[in-house]
Amino acid sequence: MKTFDINEKIVVSIDPDSAEFAGRVFDTLSAVDKKQRRLIRAKGIASADYYDLSKSTERSMRQQIDTLFNAPVCEAVFGADPIFALSGGCPLWFNLLEGIIHTLSVPPTTECRRIMKRYAAKRR
Repeated sequence: MKTFDINEKIVVSIDPDSAEFAGRVFDTLSAVDKKQRRLIRAKGIASADYYDLSKSTERSMRQQIDTLFNAPVCEAVFGADPIFALSGGCPLWFNLLEGIIHTLSVPPTTECRRIMKRYAAKRR
């Protein structure tokens, strides 16, 4: 197990050598990416509907990431900021998961690499 201090806001312990944990990280990346893309596609809907969709998507994304770490990581790291907001061209959630993926000794899946490449291309 390794302990990580994320932005001096929360400490989490993970096993970077665990294929099971890596699989959960990759699954979380894929699931949250799908939610991000669905939210982007929905930008043309009515304001009230988009607001409701963005709030429910936000809750779902946070829950998935917190479940991955078995800790309230999102509240500690992002506070009230929407985790799908962009920082440096990438969503906040992606920056967090990318950092975790780089600590794993298990190589990313093909889908994970594809997702990471797509977001990395948007980085400023």
